Amino acid sequence: MKHSRHLRRLRSAITALLFRDRDAGPGEGLPRAMSANITGVFIRRVMGRDGTIRYDFVSARSEEYLGLGGPELIAEPERFFGRIHPDHREPYRRALAESSRNHTPFEVEFRVLPPPGRSSEPPRWLRSSSRPFVSPAGEVVWDIFLQDISERKQAAEALLAATRRTNAILEAMVDAVITTDRSGVIDSFNSAAECCFGYDAAEVIGRPVETLIPDAVPGGGPARPATRELCGQRRNGSTFPLELTRSEIELEGGEALTVLVARDISARRAADADMTRLNAIVHSTSDFIGCAEPDESIRYLNPCLSG
Repeated sequence: MKHSRHLRRLRSAITALLFRDRDAGPGEGLPRAMSANITGVFIRRVMGRDGTIRYDFVSARSEEYLGLGGPELIAEPERFFGRIHPDHREPYRRALAESSRNHTPFEVEFRVLPPPGRSSEPPRWLRSSSRPFVSPAGEVVWDIFLQDISERKQAAEALLAATRRTNAILEAMVDAVITTDRSGVIDSFNSAAECCFGYDAAEVIGRPVETLIPDAVPGGGPARPATRELCGQRRNGSTFPLELTRSEIELEGGEALTVLVARDISARRAADADMTRLNAIVHSTSDFIGCAEPDESIRYLNPCLSG
C-alpha cells in the first residue's frame, strides 16, 4: 500500500511537469533525464484530428518493456498495438477510443508479447495510466506512464488458483462447511451446507451463524470443546441434531477466520435409540437370549436366568 501511494505521488509529480509544457514541440520540455532513470516507461501519444496516432516522446526503457525502441515506435506507431497480446489488443483499442472521445482517464492493464527471439518468456503485464488533454491544434494528447505489474498479476493468479483448489475441496466434502468472521458473520457456505440447512449460500452469507446454529458461540466467546453436539435449524424452521467441529485460524492483519464443520447426526441418534429399545426388550424378556462365539465361549446372556 505504501509502495502504491509512492508511485501515485511520483506519477502525479511527473505528469505535472509534462503538462506544464503542453505547448512545446515534439519531445521538447519533457523530463528526459528523470524518465530515463525511473522504473517504468513514459510515452507521449498524440491522436490527430483525423484519428491517426503518433508518438512524440518515448523514454529509454521502452525496448525492455515493449520489445520496441523509441525510434522504432516513433517511426511506425502501429507497431505498438502489434506488441499487445491478441487477447487484449481489441479491448485496449476500445479503451483508447473511449478516452479520446470523452476525454476520460485512460487506465488499462494488458499483456505484451515476449520480445522477438525470446518466445519462451511469459508475457509481461503492464498498466497504462494517463489523463488526456486537447492541444491548441485540436489533437488529443496522452502523457502515458507504463508500469510493470507482472509480479502483482502472477501473485493474484497464484492466489486465484489456490482459492479455486480450496473451493473445489470444500465443494467435494460431504460435511457442511461454514466459515465466519470474528463476530460470527457467515462469509462462506459450501454445497453440503446448502443441502443440510436448506438455504442457498447467497441467502445466508452476511448473516449471523446463529441463524443456522442457535447455540453456536461467535469467535471471541467463552472457550468450548472443539467438537460438540448441538441443534441445527433448517430454512423451514425444523431442527435436527448435529455434530459441530470448530477451528480458529488467525489471518494477516489481526483478522480471524472461524471454520465450522457440521454433520447431521439424525440417523446416528435414531440408530442409538433403536439400540436402546432393543436392549430394553432383550433385558426385560423372560425368554432366554444368549450369544456365543464360534469357539462356544459365551459372549452374552440376558438376565432371565438370574430370576
